[in-house]
Amino acid sequence: MFLNVNLNAKIEKSKIFKRCFFPPAPSDSGLALGGVFSQKLLKIKNSKYGISPLLGPSFDSSEIEKNLKKFKLHYNKCKNIHKDIASNISKGKIVGIFNGKAEYGQRSLGSRSILADPRKKDSKHRLNINLKRRDWFMPFAPAILDNHFFKWFGNNQMPSLYMQKALRILKDKEKFIPSAVHIDGTCRVQYVSKDKYPNFWKIINEFHKLTKIPLILNTSFNRHGISTISTPRQAIEHLMEGCIEILYINEFKVELKKNRKIKISVSKKIPEKNLLKQENNNWKRKLRNY
Repeated sequence: MFLNVNLNAKIEKSKIFKRCFFPPAPSDSGLALGGVFSQKLLKIKNSKYGISPLLGPSFDSSEIEKNLKKFKLHYNKCKNIHKDIASNISKGKIVGIFNGKAEYGQRSLGSRSILADPRKKDSKHRLNINLKRRDWFMPFAPAILDNHFFKWFGNNQMPSLYMQKALRILKDKEKFIPSAVHIDGTCRVQYVSKDKYPNFWKIINEFHKLTKIPLILNTSFNRHGISTISTPRQAIEHLMEGCIEILYINEFKVELKKNRKIKISVSKKIPEKNLLKQENNNWKRKLRNY
């Protein structure tokens, strides 16, 4: 229930509790984390916005390189990987990130993520229809640098480290990130702390230097209906199936176009108002039988 970002925002806004904390895993998996904390078995630095969610497994570079060679892939090491990632995103590329420890919980928060340019209105369409292969209306989340959060979302909203709340973006900022704002003017925004997410923070900071926009579009690294990837092999398979255009896996960069002759067909862009009408008509036809 507490993965419902609208509900969480309303609970906090209602002031029925003095303080609200929506954890990275508000499900049965979160019970295990709570048990560990209650017994003081795990020491993690906390902040007023929460703990680091980067508690999962990581893979060393030698293991990853073995996988790349096994697939006989062309790859290279980046001298400045954060700058390279940001540059390609600013050019409209869809990139996959597999770096360091995995996130704990149901959200991809910059370690096992697919990233895109929030400035481009068609980023959402390309990701949903052509790459993630899911329904057109499913939203994406912007990830914002910690030192820019209040400039974009105002001073009366508490940030979320884990994309657990739908917060209202300032009206004059909506036009800059059209693919990341919901129809009601809210965003399921992720507050990217330099302390908690050092690698992801550097990527967004490089994007900010290039574009003056301190946010990046962030979604889970998986096709629709499949769990977020957990191994280097799965990351490579998603690349080769055309779910992303470039894979950054630890310090390695792997490009789809250099490894496979593939043409990702781009479906015709239909206005969302027309898609909504079409969706309602489909439901009407189905429900008529009842």
